Amino acid sequence: MIDISVVVAAYNVEKYINQCINSLLDQSSDSYEIIIVNDGSTDSTAKIIDSFSGNENIKIIHKKNEGVSVARNVGIDNAEGKWLTFVDGDDFVESNFIIKIREIINNIECDMIVFNYNAYFDYDHKFECRTLPFNEDQFINEFKDFFQKRMISQYYKGGDDRTIVSSGTTWCKVIKKDIVKRYNISYKPGLIKAQDTVFWLNITEKVNDIYYLDKSLYNYRLSFSSISSGKKFIKESEKEFDKLIKEYRVFIKNKDESFIDALNLRYIQVIMWNIDHNFFNKSNNIKVSNRANLLKDISNKKDYRDAINGVNGKNLPTRIRIMLYFIKNNKFLEYYFVYKIYNLLSALKNKRK
Repeated sequence: MIDISVVVAAYNVEKYINQCINSLLDQSSDSYEIIIVNDGSTDSTAKIIDSFSGNENIKIIHKKNEGVSVARNVGIDNAEGKWLTFVDGDDFVESNFIIKIREIINNIECDMIVFNYNAYFDYDHKFECRTLPFNEDQFINEFKDFFQKRMISQYYKGGDDRTIVSSGTTWCKVIKKDIVKRYNISYKPGLIKAQDTVFWLNITEKVNDIYYLDKSLYNYRLSFSSISSGKKFIKESEKEFDKLIKEYRVFIKNKDESFIDALNLRYIQVIMWNIDHNFFNKSNNIKVSNRANLLKDISNKKDYRDAINGVNGKNLPTRIRIMLYFIKNNKFLEYYFVYKIYNLLSALKNKRK
């Protein structure tokens, strides 16, 4: 009988999907399934996935490209296990991934499990990260509000030097499928970034017992080149990212004021996303002065300006603190040049590693 369903959403990950699937098969365990949803890949991802079709642990689904949220929802709908967990197609898991999850679900009464991960550049550059800043296995029910705020922004309360992404990542969590189905919780297709945080925020509202496992079972793949090589150009980035902000505002509507602190930090991150993906993106061909005006326009909107004035900049990384300084002082065009220089220096630094 299947107890754990692992949902893998895959899109154009031909370089990594083989390692991802093999890591899930190399578990010295049985009674779990791997549901691989190929979201209309245009490279050789589908062919590589199909090479695993003879394995009884694997269920393969090919579909047209509709985005990662739809792909994950398809995986959930086809899951047979009592518990759900997620793996991205360009990441991979440790060899004790299933065993450790099963130890908890068989021995500890809980609704949800959270564990840690490794930030993985390559075999020589791999370091342990924490989903939450705890140093031992424990129930974290009393810290649920804190967990949710760290999903909204990883920089809440100063962040953690062992945390590089929001606590709301799709991976590093396990949830009872019954809870997902009972409350009709799904990934929202209209969100192009941080859709996982909205899913898990809604999940945590419905669970009682959350267990934190202080072990790194997941490998989140990074690369030195990808960090500084620019971002995908999104022409209507402000409109797209405002959809995410709206979801957060709905979520915190009946929460206490401390959630505003977390949301303010996310607003600042969203300004940075607009800069990276649109305003100062290398694929944006409009005049530099007009780009600076785009940044000025969004920065002067009431919600954004309230966040700019209310946020604790000390909780932000250097790159974003620099941006915040220039925005607060209405130096939008000057920041464009600082941004370009900063990215150039970062690229040179990472190239030497």
